Amino acid sequence: MESLPHDDVRLHLVSGALRRHAVLIAILLIAGAFGGGAFASSHQASYAATASVMLRATSGNALSPASSSSGPEVTIAMGTETGVVQSPSVAAIASKTLGTTVQPQSPDIAVSSPPNTVIVQIQYTADSAKKAQAGAQAVAQAFLEYRQQRSESARKFQVDIFTAQAKVATADLAKASAAAVATKAPPEAGQQVQLHATQLATLQDNLSTLAATDTTPGTIIAPALLPTGQSGLSPLILILAGALLGLAVGIVLAIWRELRDDRVRGSVEATIVGLPVLANIRRSRGNADSEPAPLSNPGLADAYRQARAGVQAGMHSPCSLTVSDLSGYRHAGEVATSLGLSLASANHRVTLVAAAPYGDVESLMSINDGPGLAEALATGQAPAALLREAHSVRVLASGSGGSDMRDLVAGDRFADVLASLKAESDFVVVAAGPAMSAEGASVALATDAMVLVVEDRRTTHAEVGRMLDRLSLLNVKVVGAICVPAGKRRLFSRQNRTTTTGPKGQPAGSGATTTTETSADDVLIGMPITAARIVPVTEEPLG
Repeated sequence: MESLPHDDVRLHLVSGALRRHAVLIAILLIAGAFGGGAFASSHQASYAATASVMLRATSGNALSPASSSSGPEVTIAMGTETGVVQSPSVAAIASKTLGTTVQPQSPDIAVSSPPNTVIVQIQYTADSAKKAQAGAQAVAQAFLEYRQQRSESARKFQVDIFTAQAKVATADLAKASAAAVATKAPPEAGQQVQLHATQLATLQDNLSTLAATDTTPGTIIAPALLPTGQSGLSPLILILAGALLGLAVGIVLAIWRELRDDRVRGSVEATIVGLPVLANIRRSRGNADSEPAPLSNPGLADAYRQARAGVQAGMHSPCSLTVSDLSGYRHAGEVATSLGLSLASANHRVTLVAAAPYGDVESLMSINDGPGLAEALATGQAPAALLREAHSVRVLASGSGGSDMRDLVAGDRFADVLASLKAESDFVVVAAGPAMSAEGASVALATDAMVLVVEDRRTTHAEVGRMLDRLSLLNVKVVGAICVPAGKRRLFSRQNRTTTTGPKGQPAGSGATTTTETSADDVLIGMPITAARIVPVTEEPLG
């Protein structure tokens, strides 16, 4: 199935998806908002504080006097220093300060160093602002303390080495001096004294330099401040983000469902599987019954005028026309009646034939029960003698054939009846059963063409295509489609009934009385159906 193959439908895709799936979109939006709120409530509030430390190049650390001679070496050294912040040694010192355990490589500690600087920024996250401030400050101080320990340890190591070497040099100097003052001193004795004296002086200078070396590791240039707000996204932002995500998912899902929807859209489609849409009948709003006659609405009257124009363009009078539902709902009687009245309002001679035993046409036209099409087919009565007239339309009721109507309309006699009616009419409009039924096909074969009634947002393009293929095999001409609202509700109010009885309940005849019950909203083609205007109402059938 190819979804939405029509450009005019695609133009309304997004707006139609939003309108028809508004409930789905609203549900997903609310669900997204609740999800964002649940996510925010499941995560404990956190606060973050940051302390900035400026380092000095000290011996025993990555940033040493030797590594601070060039930019690349400083960059490498600072990368090492940031890693030291989360080392076990720094964590142990910080734990003693805070009185709680600080884990090495803790996710609560974030360390960074701005490029081309010797500054280390230490961020500490905790569940309270005070803990965050204390943690950042403690880790920064622990880092500096560790660097100082490393520097002092390196200095002590060098002092111990130079001290040991000085002792050896002192002993050697004493030996050389003793040898130089001996009676038989060797010629090189003086040189040995000078050599050992110079070595000892150098070692003493080194020890003096180490004693004067500053082991200060650096300075906290920006102490940790008390956080004024929570870190991360606020719950309100998370709720809004969840709502927006739900809205986006809802819109995408609505459009996807719209793309997968093969149902007919009468309001935007000019053709359905190549079949012209003669009119799109919209449901009108009325009184508490909610089913006013659609032709009382000017917009619906215009819709049937469009249908009338389509029929006139596709057919030449005199002609017979079948009106049949594609679905199993009984719309054909309503559409056929309205179309017949619209044709009659254009000064055409119209005969309306009820070829389905539903009683819709009779109810809408306020035709009393009596002989009709069934009698004309079963007994051979002249159709003209069975016609009744209402609103300038001649009506041939279904009669009393009941379920036998299916077999009666399939015979040759039905075609003869239509031919005799067409001889005195411009248009013979036949309200038939569903097009998929046997009787619907039989009626269509006996008429010149068919108007197919489809339901908006219920009938699918595939169903229309299959029906057109079937009708094509039967050589049935289809003028076009009339799109009606989907649902079980009827387009017309049927509280309008006319009963005609003769004496002692006998069929209408001489002396019969006619009673008409009309609701306030029962109108056809904008004309109220009242006792004064409905004349089915002739005492005798038309001859």
